[in-house]
Amino acid sequence: MKDVNTTHLEWTYKEYVSFILIYASYEDLEFSAEEEAFIRKRTGDDTFVKMHEIFINAGQYECLRMILDLKDKYLTTAVQKEDLLSLLKAHFGADGEFSKLEKVLLGFLRNLL
Repeated sequence: MKDVNTTHLEWTYKEYVSFILIYASYEDLEFSAEEEAFIRKRTGDDTFVKMHEIFINAGQYECLRMILDLKDKYLTTAVQKEDLLSLLKAHFGADGEFSKLEKVLLGFLRNLL
């Protein structure tokens, strides 16, 4: 097991959102060009590249830990949480399909966050 890296605790909100969108994109095992474009448009090319690299090099547990570690920093109100969930819902439809698996993941993230 790798040592726990805590550099994610210094992420900006934009980096945090980018990471969650990337995480969500891979959960249905189909990371489409439309999903990538959606993330790049909202968080920027440099942020996307940085956060994608971090995601690719992390395991499932590490990804969830990073998301949870910053939840209390960036999602302190119901409005902030709902804004992020609305963005995730729009993201899931970016490729023209909001699959059953994506709906389940949205419910999971709603409970997690």
